Amino acid sequence: MDTNNQQLERLLAETDVAFARLLRDPNSDELQHAYDMAKAELDNYLDLMRSQLQQRYSRF
Repeated sequence: MDTNNQQLERLLAETDVAFARLLRDPNSDELQHAYDMAKAELDNYLDLMRSQLQQRYSRF
């Protein structure tokens, strides 16, 4: 689980940084794309974790 926590922390940090940069220059297509990519990676990871937890605990 430690690895999962580290991965989640990394993805959250990357998303936060991308969002902060976008706030400084909201008209930047490049920064918008970087934020969208970071958010998509975070969302995909959360979906995977959610799915794994549902599978793990569906037996109970």
